[in-house]
Amino acid sequence: CRRDFTVNSLFFNANTMSVEDFTECGLDDLEAGILRTPPPRAAREVMLEDPLRALRAVRFSSSHRFDLVREIVDAVSDPDVLQGLREKVSRERVSIEVQKIAAHESECIARGFSLLFDCGLSQHVFADIEFTEESWSRATRLADAAARVVGHENHALRQGAVFGAFLSEALSQKAGDVLRRSATQGMTLSAMKRHFLAVRQHCCAIDDVMLMEGLVLSKAVRREARRIAEGVAVLHSVGQDDLLNSPSIRYWLDSQVENLEPCLVVGLGSSEKASVALQRLHDDGHMEAVSRASILNGRDMIAKLGTKGAETSVALTAHRQW
Repeated sequence: CRRDFTVNSLFFNANTMSVEDFTECGLDDLEAGILRTPPPRAAREVMLEDPLRALRAVRFSSSHRFDLVREIVDAVSDPDVLQGLREKVSRERVSIEVQKIAAHESECIARGFSLLFDCGLSQHVFADIEFTEESWSRATRLADAAARVVGHENHALRQGAVFGAFLSEALSQKAGDVLRRSATQGMTLSAMKRHFLAVRQHCCAIDDVMLMEGLVLSKAVRREARRIAEGVAVLHSVGQDDLLNSPSIRYWLDSQVENLEPCLVVGLGSSEKASVALQRLHDDGHMEAVSRASILNGRDMIAKLGTKGAETSVALTAHRQW
């Protein structure tokens, strides 16, 4: 049998209206919740045939709660399989599997990303961005929490919340100290804008490697992930209390209108703390101002008013002030 796993080797015979189990163990494995490769072929041989199966094993295990047999765990972690995954499998195919892991229920997301690290696959997911066990575990926990506060109807934001947690962790590792020093310049509006620019530059540099080249994510998902990571970086570098008490708080909120709750979850470390912060923002009247933010962007202005070049910027400024 040339299939990847026994549970994928079952066929429905439309003539006899019965399920045919050519491996004679697929139905038993399905009932027992076990994921293994079809005998008599060794799991390593099956993985080397198509190294992407290593990621598929993690996805099936996380989404359907299958237990991986030891032979598969060893095969997935095999250096030759990992090398094949890096050299023979396109980043687009890797991206599809990882995005499918990120698209499931939150508990499946946590299980899937934990398995990616345990099986040695984490360094092959986000290209050349390296995570320690502690940082990967923290990002996985925050990705799970962020996904819980985003509904399934907003696909881009939900996946952006998941990958934003990992992008945020990478940004903290690579540029955390630099951004904290940048934030000591003061909390005036002009200083906050300069700090935002510094955050955005560092975030875009890591995003280009991690999410664009590493995972080849769509622009929509990358945009949401980057917004969350940038918001979290400002929150961490400035400090929660200083930011919430700053006259520049609305400038920060303006960049987080749609991603505010998952951003606070990732930035503060839990949904409970995020709820407290949200309530504080409501009580202080900040959220009312944010809800009145402009509903038009530059593209809308060009389409509706026929503006060009600098005229669009002037029209957007006037519209926001109105």
